Amino acid sequence: MSQEDKLVLKSESAPNSETDDRDTLPAPAIPEWIAKGLSSSDPRERLMALYHWEAQGTTAPLDPLFAALDDTDGQVRAKATEIIERYYASEQEQEQEEARN
Repeated sequence: MSQEDKLVLKSESAPNSETDDRDTLPAPAIPEWIAKGLSSSDPRERLMALYHWEAQGTTAPLDPLFAALDDTDGQVRAKATEIIERYYASEQEQEQEEARN
């Protein structure tokens, strides 16, 4: 399977698939230029796309980051891991803050 096939990129907003009979908002989209970088055959471009992802603080689905954990390049895997860890640490921090209030 190619790197491009592994990435589940949402370059267009698509409805959330988990519904429980409620109206749902479209999932935030990954900017097209980041999606293009993540699907590049050049590991430097994939790494730069991850740096841009991190700098933008996107709220897009994390699927491409999880796919990047299987990347052939160690730096790409490490950066994806770092972004995912920061995301979950931030989520836990927010939950703890809400629990205090």
